[in-house]
Amino acid sequence: RWTLDRMVLVSYPAMIYLALRCVCQGLAPPGCRLPVTPLYDHLTRRWTAEQRVRVLRVAVMALALITAMVGFTSLHVLDVGYAVMEGATDMVHGVLPYGHIPDILHGDTYPIGSYLFYAPFAVFWPVHTAWDDADVTLVLAVLAALLVAFSAWRLTPRSPTSTTGLRMAIAVLAFPPLLVTVSTGTTDVVLAAMLALVLLLWRRPAWGGAALSGAAWFKASPILLAPLLLARLRGPGIRRAVIAMIGVSVLMVGLLLALGGAAAPGRMLSAMAFQFTRASPHTLWAIVGSVPLQQMAEALTLALIAGAAVRLRRDGHLAEDRSRVAALAAAILLGAQISASYWNYMYLV
Repeated sequence: RWTLDRMVLVSYPAMIYLALRCVCQGLAPPGCRLPVTPLYDHLTRRWTAEQRVRVLRVAVMALALITAMVGFTSLHVLDVGYAVMEGATDMVHGVLPYGHIPDILHGDTYPIGSYLFYAPFAVFWPVHTAWDDADVTLVLAVLAALLVAFSAWRLTPRSPTSTTGLRMAIAVLAFPPLLVTVSTGTTDVVLAAMLALVLLLWRRPAWGGAALSGAAWFKASPILLAPLLLARLRGPGIRRAVIAMIGVSVLMVGLLLALGGAAAPGRMLSAMAFQFTRASPHTLWAIVGSVPLQQMAEALTLALIAGAAVRLRRDGHLAEDRSRVAALAAAILLGAQISASYWNYMYLV
């Protein structure tokens, strides 16, 4: 209702709290964390384990159907969805997207991987103007949301009577910004799925490095997580990860050169620079001013990246615990969002 100041004053304390909670989850020794009993287990303490699991499965299926229903029937694909589809359509026709997306203001401000991901779909559902149909982005957003929920389930220890994985999937699908973002066809849910894939491949250096590099070429922020991936590796592992990351980057640069010649990488960087110059009334800094608090938030985020990398390097148990690594990754991404000059609640996914 255009009460942006109030939204900001509610959002930022919550993000700061969640970032601190994730830092504690990631860096505190396991023995320092107090045991917790989920409210669901407390309310169903008289049920059998099979009954608990059965009800949670029904809840997951219901939430998945709601996510699909809201996504597939949405009538409001936002400009980001049109931008990536228009750029993907340009790519299909051999045109470099940068400078060729006239209908969307600064629709060419994303790395080349964003347009490449949607290019196969632009073959069958091309988008030339903002008047065309970009609903395929809604379908991909729904599938990506379900993949994130599946990954949350897959990343937890499983047994026939365990409810942990199902509760994690429910937490994903019941997260309100996820449903809102799915209904807009933007790329943030796809990026979330890519980051979930990085965690799934965490113990396979080459594949994990390739997945993280691909995510960074899709949207730039995942590059902040590269120190976490590399810090835990030694010898052949780190070589494979670096080679995989460089290999993905070489392919992307090769695609740029093929579409736009030697000037194409510079054109992409120039278009992406818009991300670092725009501001938003959605941010705390638009209310309280930038200096010195925003710079302090940036410094703390960089310090967290460096400190987390050192801990992962020294602590093998932490490096193998994907839930704690996920917490550190979340804290870093939240730190980047808190300190950024442009923010939207859809980034939370």
